[in-house]
Amino acid sequence: METKEDLRKEYDKIWDKIRYKKISEVESITSEIINILEKHIDDRLFFHGDCEKINFLFKKLKQRNYFYMASDAKQLICLANPKFKELFENMGEAMKLDRKKVCGYSFIKIGNFYKSNKPIEAKFDGKQLDNYNLAVKLIDDKFLNAEQSTYLIYKENELVYAGYYSNTLYDRWFRKQNDILYVWHGIEDKEKLKDDLRNHPEKFSMWLTENPYSDDVNISKAIEDVIIMKEQPIGNKVGKDLEEQKNGAIKVSEILKNI
Repeated sequence: METKEDLRKEYDKIWDKIRYKKISEVESITSEIINILEKHIDDRLFFHGDCEKINFLFKKLKQRNYFYMASDAKQLICLANPKFKELFENMGEAMKLDRKKVCGYSFIKIGNFYKSNKPIEAKFDGKQLDNYNLAVKLIDDKFLNAEQSTYLIYKENELVYAGYYSNTLYDRWFRKQNDILYVWHGIEDKEKLKDDLRNHPEKFSMWLTENPYSDDVNISKAIEDVIIMKEQPIGNKVGKDLEEQKNGAIKVSEILKNI
């Protein structure tokens, strides 16, 4: 009897083959376009026929990319073997994530805070923790390995804290014990948040940047600074006074205008 985990592994294996086929097709079409362009590297105008060929190839590239990005390609797996139908439907539900834009950046809700019934057994600063049970339930444990990102903490609909981490989400936020993800961050000691977090954690949720990149550079720290300065979350202190810290300093671009 196949388990859901077995089905998921088999499904992912098939999906990988489809994705690699996409990469091969995109690479082939792109190479063809580059070869045409290289023929005219010194020309100011393309020959009419090659212009039409390039236009056709770009349309084909867009069509293939759209097919693989859409659900059509994944649905083919289910049509080929009905045993994947339930798995595919569950995955579809999982993809209906809560999203919001903050300062122009897209964030997804990845989990909710709660009180664990079993306190963590651990020491902090050499002292045994007493009845510490603040935890987070993620929508998927894969987020534990999420790379460098900006994170937001909401209390219902109010943004109360913004930050970023440089390794993984787990490294920055959690300690796992008894299959429970205990919060190991320090946010529970923030003066303006600690009472509500300890007494009503269910009001709080965690969000991550969907794509913290600009030209292949991770800009999570910059996103954090922008959000703290513009949104002024009540739990943040560092970052709010960045404008004041300039102390009359002049932009380099302004200096260059007067040289």
